Amino acid sequence: MSCYDDLELRARVGKGDFTALFEAIEHEQALRGNLWRFCPARAFGRAEPGDQKGMEPPFPPEGEPRPEPRTPWEPPPLGPAAPSLAGRWRRLFAGIFDIVIVAIISSPLVWTSWHIVKHPQTGTVTLVDVTHTYLASIVGFLYYWLFHAYWKGQTPGKKIFGMRVVRENGERIGVGQAAVRQLTEVVLAWLCCLWIIDLGWIVVDARKQALHDKTAGTLVVDA
Repeated sequence: MSCYDDLELRARVGKGDFTALFEAIEHEQALRGNLWRFCPARAFGRAEPGDQKGMEPPFPPEGEPRPEPRTPWEPPPLGPAAPSLAGRWRRLFAGIFDIVIVAIISSPLVWTSWHIVKHPQTGTVTLVDVTHTYLASIVGFLYYWLFHAYWKGQTPGKKIFGMRVVRENGERIGVGQAAVRQLTEVVLAWLCCLWIIDLGWIVVDARKQALHDKTAGTLVVDA
């Protein structure tokens, strides 16, 4: 609508007053310019589905809930603001740091005993030294399990190098989950050379998971 009604505009133009016509055109252009800021489609006369009379603001008033997006969208496994996966080299250095701590703590629990072994055919007697590491293994299990379960998924090594263990959905790791993770790592370490495969899996896996991570459903991410 212009600032003049149709009858008045025609009467003034018929009398040769083109000023009214120019004012009406400028007024119409100003209206279209204001409308363009809210909805370009309406500025050219194209109606949007569900449009009602009058212009609608681009956003709801302050305090009103925002409309849901029209296109379904699913966030990535760790959410839209998820931390990145921890680097392989940092994981290696953090692991070496923790191994040194475990070795220092468990060293008093490691001892060597001598056993006399007699050869059944030749009858020769030999002294064989046997290193006992069972208690040291228990100390190592408790070290990793308790720190991961009760210290936000971090051991001292992971804390220093800025990483932590979480569930695959990004939530904090649970007590049972931490126990399964560490028990799997201990069993694989005792079974010949499987610990090499366990840790080497980090290099080829897309999410940098070791086998004990896949068993427990965990990830190592930046803290």
